[in-house]
Amino acid sequence: MIFSRSNNPFINGTPTETFYNLSVNKSGGKVQPIDNLTDITVSNNFVITSGTFETGGNTLAVTGNSTIGGTLSTNDATGIANLNTVAFSGGIIGSSTNTGTVNIGGTLIVSAGDGTNGRVKLNVAGTTSRAANRP
Repeated sequence: MIFSRSNNPFINGTPTETFYNLSVNKSGGKVQPIDNLTDITVSNNFVITSGTFETGGNTLAVTGNSTIGGTLSTNDATGIANLNTVAFSGGIIGSSTNTGTVNIGGTLIVSAGDGTNGRVKLNVAGTTSRAANRP
């Protein structure tokens, strides 16, 4: 599924909505679950090229790889993102207001892009590598 329009689409499933691949490439707006009763499962790859994906008070579980160049927002203190290997090439992981949790079970690869950690409990179980020119 590719979310690319500038509107604010909601994901609705009870109790879980499952995607094979989930991609966000939006010039405006955000993608989010409709309420705190819809967990999101991505059974392959999760990509945010631009735009925002918000967890709300839900759990996002990704079994494949994730690429974050936009914003992965844990905009609710009970929001959780369970990711595997993450290529963080820019954008934001976390939120400006509430502190949710992002768990990375594999490797966190921080490239030369301009990325920011917002307010988030960030746990990396694997290794972290960053580009030499990245502060």
